[in-house]
Amino acid sequence: AFGQTVLFQDDFGTSFSSISSTNWPTSCKTSSPSFNSSSGSCAGTGDYGVYLYNNQYLTTKGINIPAGGATLTFEYSFGSFSGTPSVQIGTGGWSCSSASYTIIQSLGYSSSCSTMTIDLSSYAGQTVYIRFQAGNSWTSFYLDNVKVTSSSSSGGGGGSCGNCIGSNCLTSTANGLWTDCNTWQSGFFCTVWSSFTMSTRYPVINSNVTVSGYIPTNKKNCKSIYINPGATLTFNTSYPGNTSSGIQQIEVCGTLNINSGTVDFREFELIIHNGGVVNMNGGTFIVRSVLIENGGILNLNGGDLQRSCGSYSAVGLEIQQGGLMNINSSSARFSNYSCFSTPYTILDGTIDCKNSLSSSNYTNIKLGNVRVSNNTSTGRIRTQTANVPMAEWGQSAGNNFWGFNSTYGGTVEYYGNNTIFLNYSSRYNYYDLEVNNTGGVYLHRETDVVGILYLKKGNIHLNGKRLVLRGKVNYTGSYAINGNGTGSTVEVVGKLSGSYKDSGLSTYLISSQGTDNINVRNIALKFTMSPLDTLRLWREDVVLLQTPVYINGQLQLDRGILRTDATNYPTIQNPASNAVRHKTKGYRTLYGFISGYLYRRMNPGNSYDFPVGYPNMTEYYQGWDVTKPLPKHRLLTIDFKAKTINPTQSSGLLVNFVPSISTCSGTLTNAVESTGETYTQLHPEGKWQAVLTPAEPGETFDYDAKLHTWGFDSPSLTNNLYAPLKRPDGSTSCADWTTGGGTMGTPNQLGRIILTNSAGMDTSYAIRKNLSSFSEFAIGIIDATTLPAINLAAVKIAQNTYKLNVNISQNTYIIIKDLNKNIIQTMTPDKQGNAILKITRDVFVQAKNSDSYSNEIFLHFSDLNPFALYVSENIAYIKTPEIGNLFIKDISGKTIAEFTISKDTEIDLNNYPKGVYLV
Repeated sequence: AFGQTVLFQDDFGTSFSSISSTNWPTSCKTSSPSFNSSSGSCAGTGDYGVYLYNNQYLTTKGINIPAGGATLTFEYSFGSFSGTPSVQIGTGGWSCSSASYTIIQSLGYSSSCSTMTIDLSSYAGQTVYIRFQAGNSWTSFYLDNVKVTSSSSSGGGGGSCGNCIGSNCLTSTANGLWTDCNTWQSGFFCTVWSSFTMSTRYPVINSNVTVSGYIPTNKKNCKSIYINPGATLTFNTSYPGNTSSGIQQIEVCGTLNINSGTVDFREFELIIHNGGVVNMNGGTFIVRSVLIENGGILNLNGGDLQRSCGSYSAVGLEIQQGGLMNINSSSARFSNYSCFSTPYTILDGTIDCKNSLSSSNYTNIKLGNVRVSNNTSTGRIRTQTANVPMAEWGQSAGNNFWGFNSTYGGTVEYYGNNTIFLNYSSRYNYYDLEVNNTGGVYLHRETDVVGILYLKKGNIHLNGKRLVLRGKVNYTGSYAINGNGTGSTVEVVGKLSGSYKDSGLSTYLISSQGTDNINVRNIALKFTMSPLDTLRLWREDVVLLQTPVYINGQLQLDRGILRTDATNYPTIQNPASNAVRHKTKGYRTLYGFISGYLYRRMNPGNSYDFPVGYPNMTEYYQGWDVTKPLPKHRLLTIDFKAKTINPTQSSGLLVNFVPSISTCSGTLTNAVESTGETYTQLHPEGKWQAVLTPAEPGETFDYDAKLHTWGFDSPSLTNNLYAPLKRPDGSTSCADWTTGGGTMGTPNQLGRIILTNSAGMDTSYAIRKNLSSFSEFAIGIIDATTLPAINLAAVKIAQNTYKLNVNISQNTYIIIKDLNKNIIQTMTPDKQGNAILKITRDVFVQAKNSDSYSNEIFLHFSDLNPFALYVSENIAYIKTPEIGNLFIKDISGKTIAEFTISKDTEIDLNNYPKGVYLV
């Protein structure tokens, strides 16, 4: 907005005089030099500089580096190869004498005057002190034309200072006191202070003006104040602004310092423009509201900045995107409050709490409701401790860090080098939690993350507490979730809706809180080697393990899919039978299972479930009838009757489900019942692998294997005609499938019958008793019902409209049945076996001829949508209530065709080359 802004400048004048104690405080320089000099290659006639030697130094006053950074330039010469001079930066403390200094540039030999440029951007948002120090040499180090400038860009609202127009403007022309008439112009009353009243004037600050000492009544109560770039207004005493007539502004494009006293501008709006800096160092400063624009900085170094009470409920603090408020001191206070209702803070910029807030003083910073602007996500609270500013109701700001007319809140970021402890006075609910901290974060209370957990620079340590994830988790490098403590629990909470919600779960537990406003699917979890106590899935989405996880307590699969692989899987170290809790059977109910591998440690005499299903599942509903169980879900149960193990070790099983084994069909000659019946095939959908890890010498087993049949697809299982078969691990030979020793129940006994309960839930399982080795398991079938000769397919071509196809059209017709299986309609397909069916309710569809029935398909009716688009077999089907356009674009977004559409339209896409198109 203002180009380069001069933050500090000293050319040491054009004559022999004292060095400015304002620019170079006496307490922060050696006794010499005290005066400037015309000697040295960087000085000359009409251009004075300074010279230093033998470790002498000069230190600047405090310089506020804006958010956009700054540049230091100076001229020097040094005629020696030893005793290196240096440029140092002081940070921290409250003055140049209490700051800590670091060398940022060593200066070498230069016999002529050299110009040096140093980038200070890494100190953005901080108050720094720049020290020039000679080396330990008696050779003179000459210095001249020291300047610090910032390059600020406009944005976030822009704004300008010094726009006062008219005879009531009073403009500072030189450094001086507020009461010094010689520092002002454009006010003839200056010559007669007794009759001059500041209450009619709009001061414009163009230089360095200080308010100190006793201020006469006629020099108080000014109108709006404009502090231009490069200018400074400092309050060292109490001062009442205009507290009675109209709303005024303090517009800051330079620097405003509040050092002591009560500075009362309760009817003024404080506006910190791009490049402006306000330092709240001490005393009390009262304003009507605070606005920090892009590039503006508010430093809370001490004292008490208050928003006046007022009889309104409105924004008291607004930090626009790119604006910054630094909390640099534990003693600093900021109060955003109202006598009526609740005020709020709009935070699209950043509040940096530094290392200043603790459980005892975080209430020093009161923000009210904390919101972000509509549909923006730039608000950020940064802290190096476990605490962030307080909101209303005595809670920390993150407890109500929500979007104003938006579903997005802000980000809470923990950074720094020390370990962070989230303690009892800290967070409860987050929108985003970003861990940018080498030491990581330790939980000291139950913590929810709503939106995104971003482990950017450290682990999050559960410390025996519960972490509830309601959104995505992002990671940098190897950072992960660390259990480290008994009771450490991770719960993943996803979308809950309608009848698919467990009793006791509230409707606010949803997964659509993140920046993309969609349900979070395929959430990735990474863990360290430190074990968890509990991992629980309370969601309908997929949770993907990207590392192994060790669980000492329970794995609770209430709903959803936990995806694992041969490297990254859960190890249940608790040998109790109930260490895996799951929902695996149901009719129109949701359940949880593992898609991949599961390892369990075991003890003799117990029964162990392995709720493992089809691998690589990424959708909860995938290709199945939503009123029936998912066909690709499996369950293997092992019952141990006895076990002998090495007393110093513990064994377990690694179980996964592997599709498919349809190649092993036909007579299985090694799988024959005691009655002489031969198994004709294995269920084609797959097999279980049960691998002993580790294999311990001398270990013997006596166990029963239950293979639950719930959810199996065709071929249909028939009463009494199925049983578990097994073979050695790694074998690929059909001949190796065998009954494997052990015994089976006789026909009509439990384990040989297809069973359903009163709710229609499939509860069947096949069982083999007294097996003595681990192996691969599959369900063998005797006299299995083969697939019907008629195959029926249904393709959705529009909302509630399906294209039906049968492979045998001759003498075949299609039956449509209601949910009670009553026939409500029949259809005859055309010669190609096709028929179009429009449904008005949920139906079952089946084809029939004189020989047999086809498979049965369930079609779900959904409320009509006046506009719909479907693509099937390269035909686009469009339904629209009014005339419109259909665009065919290539994958880059370039339009390659356009059609006019109305009502029901079909467009053949087969005329285009094969490829990916946007429709």
